Amino acid sequence: MRVIHLVLIGALGAAAGCESSATTSFGRGISGGGGGGTTLQFTIPPSSGTAGALIGAVQVSAINVFGATDTSFSGSVSIALGSGAGSAVLGGTTTVTASSGVATFNDLTVSTSGTYTLVASASGFSNATSSSFTISP
Repeated sequence: MRVIHLVLIGALGAAAGCESSATTSFGRGISGGGGGGTTLQFTIPPSSGTAGALIGAVQVSAINVFGATDTSFSGSVSIALGSGAGSAVLGGTTTVTASSGVATFNDLTVSTSGTYTLVASASGFSNATSSSFTISP
C-alpha cells in the first residue's frame, strides 16, 4: 500500500504543476511534472511500403512516469533503422523537434527491400523500438 500512496502523492503534485519525487519501498526513484520524461512510444508506427518511397507519417510521443504524453517536452527526437538494417539507408528528416511532447516524421524512406524496425531516441528518455514493417522492392 505504501507504493500506491507515494504514486498518488506524486500524481497530485504533478496535476498541481509542481515538481515531485518519491522513492518506493524498492528504492527506485519516481519523478513527475516538470518534463522529467521516462520513455518514448511510437503512437503512429511505420507503415509497410516500397523501397525509396515515403513510408507515411511516423509519430513518437514522450511519455511521462504517469503514462501520459509529456506535453512540456520540446526537445529533439531522432529516429534510425533498428533490426534488419544491413546496408539499407533511412532517408528523410531523421531528427525533429517535438511539439507538446510529440515528434512527427513526415518524409521517411527506406532504400532497399526487407523487414525492419525503427528506433527512436531523445535525451532523458528511454529509447523506443517500433513494430516491424516490410519494404517491398
